[in-house]
Amino acid sequence: MVSGPTFIERVFSFPKEIQQELCVAHTYKPVPKDILIVTHNQFEHLQQCVQSIRDNTEDYQIYVWDNGSQEDMRSWLASQPDIIVTRSETNLGFIIPNNRLIAQGENPFVILLNDDTLVYPGWDKAMIAHLQNGIASQVGYVGGWLDGDAKGSKFGWGGSMDYIPGWCFAISRETYQEFGLFDETLVFAYCEDADFSMRLTKAGKQIAALHLGLVHHFENQTIKNSIGFHDCCTSFAGNHAVLKTRWGDRISTSR
Repeated sequence: MVSGPTFIERVFSFPKEIQQELCVAHTYKPVPKDILIVTHNQFEHLQQCVQSIRDNTEDYQIYVWDNGSQEDMRSWLASQPDIIVTRSETNLGFIIPNNRLIAQGENPFVILLNDDTLVYPGWDKAMIAHLQNGIASQVGYVGGWLDGDAKGSKFGWGGSMDYIPGWCFAISRETYQEFGLFDETLVFAYCEDADFSMRLTKAGKQIAALHLGLVHHFENQTIKNSIGFHDCCTSFAGNHAVLKTRWGDRISTSR
């Protein structure tokens, strides 16, 4: 009988970047973490997301901000004893709710996660191990570059991007205490994640996007549900104008 490759043999068949990330992930030291989710009428997506967290995560507290969802979402959230829920009767977007949720928590590490995601085994450990080892101050599963207009131009992985998108990233509470989270002079949503990463890198901190792909993002589902409640096009244009003014010099010299 011919046996298959061992785990070690499989690991060493992976690209070098994934080998390195797996080695770091293996050093993870158990620690409690806060998981922040902002939702608006994403009932099925949120249920799937929460269940994937329950199936694949240890030692965590979920905080959900409900942006005025319909009754089915409200009732379901009220029936979940392991979720701390905050509700606003109107849709406040992404920036203010995350700022309020992170202030509620006390655990030493924090993960922001969109409701239209699914997480897989080791997803939190890989990110937090990179924080614990001082490799980066912000870790996610994809990164982005900004173009001359301060708009996201392409995505990538590694440690040389301009920002980590807000649909999934981890930071320490110490980083939050030093830098805060999102700038509330930006409106509703868009650009807050890039602005946060740029503040970190300006201060000499590292950001990193892992190649491991342990979180699946369905993409654009959250913002689709905001149409009709907020003029997202206006937010998009206004926030990018702020970002270009604030970070234009750094963007133009980082290429």
